[in-house]
Amino acid sequence: MTAIGQTMPFAGPMAGLLDRERIIAKAGFNRWLVPPAALCIHLCIGMAYGFSVFWLPLSRALGTSRAP
Repeated sequence: MTAIGQTMPFAGPMAGLLDRERIIAKAGFNRWLVPPAALCIHLCIGMAYGFSVFWLPLSRALGTSRAP
């Protein structure tokens, strides 16, 4: 335990979640990598939902479905 007035090694004035030091990109950050990365993530997430629409007809066409 620490006495009153002593600080822990990790304690102290920490930047808040939306402080300027945390939200401004550091020098050398390539901002043009963000849109392609976001597009890839959206395509991957959307693929799971989009494919679910075709799952039953596709399985029926392949003869692997047990549904009527």
